[in-house]
Amino acid sequence: MEINSIKKLYRVVAENGYSEFELKIGKNNKLKFVLDNAIEKSDKHTDDNKNQNEMNSKVLPTDKNTNFEVFSDKVGVYVAPDKTINVGDRIKKEDNFGFVKGISFKDPIKFPKNGIIKEVCVSDGEIVDYGKLLCILQIGD
Repeated sequence: MEINSIKKLYRVVAENGYSEFELKIGKNNKLKFVLDNAIEKSDKHTDDNKNQNEMNSKVLPTDKNTNFEVFSDKVGVYVAPDKTINVGDRIKKEDNFGFVKGISFKDPIKFPKNGIIKEVCVSDGEIVDYGKLLCILQIGD
């Protein structure tokens, strides 16, 4: 693991209000972070368990029902799809936007609507946390 990845992971753990994080590597190895001064969880994270299943494909209107934001529902590493997705690309509902990969999961991210990519907000290998904006779709005629 590169030092920048470790720093990002440390920051995500702290920003989400956790005081420690343990990663098991194989059968006998583990990596453990213990933060001295963890940042308190913000109010938006108090309902995480209740909203977790809705978040990945949740879309929010941002401009007269034409732009929609797609968020991550997991904490992990974003893995880009095989086919590169760029601003201006036309996409179809259920097309693959990539995956969020964690210790024991690899969840696909599917586009919730047909549209055009207005903005890609995450890059391959980036650590994403719960509620991270992944992309913005432009929904049009």
